[in-house]
Amino acid sequence: MRVFQANDLAKAFGNLTTKQHRLLDFATSYVTKNSTFLDTYETTFSEVLKHFGLTASGSNYAYIAKSFKELYEKTNLMIQKNDSLVLARLFGNVSFDRDKGTISFDFDKYVLPYLVELKENFYAINLATLSLLKSKHSLVLMKLWQANKFGNKQSTHIKGSLEEWQQWFLGEESKAMSAGIFKRDILTRAAEELESKLHVEIELLTRKNGRKVTGYEMTIREPHHFSPMIQEDIPFDLGEDYK
Repeated sequence: MRVFQANDLAKAFGNLTTKQHRLLDFATSYVTKNSTFLDTYETTFSEVLKHFGLTASGSNYAYIAKSFKELYEKTNLMIQKNDSLVLARLFGNVSFDRDKGTISFDFDKYVLPYLVELKENFYAINLATLSLLKSKHSLVLMKLWQANKFGNKQSTHIKGSLEEWQQWFLGEESKAMSAGIFKRDILTRAAEELESKLHVEIELLTRKNGRKVTGYEMTIREPHHFSPMIQEDIPFDLGEDYK
């Protein structure tokens, strides 16, 4: 759980699995600049199954319902509201109608303004492009990139302490790992996947105090004619955390 402001919402979900990030991206794709907290969004089991690359079956319907439940439970947020702190969740309510095959959901009234701001000012990547990324850490890096991106600038700079980077990627309750393993297994691999699939160039610098790693600085550069691959360009797979 964390206190966040403005674009920090995009950095708040380091503890989600790949599956949960995919469902988060699917649900928030319904948000527009005109969305209000009174809006309820409706989709179908078929659309969510298609997003996950699954066929219609009883077990997969149960899988989708369980996925929403897990995402609901893992998106606790502490929001600054004037001089108060508000405990909120991403979703207000989620309901399933098995007979109609529909799923209805809305977003918490305190969280929605941040989602609208992100969609309007930062998130330039569409759902089909997000579905290309198979690693949860690549999805986290994507959100960090978009949250730190300003307008149409083709170079985005992200910097933070070692503790901040590990919190963004591993979540608040995860045990810290060594700086070397974290850079090799998480930052470098996530950067490589974005470079290979989104055709960006990423530079990662390590900040040190003597021999001790204190943080990282990352620069993501887009080509002049940035055109992410579309979903059909590569075979679909469910990623590392499909369980």
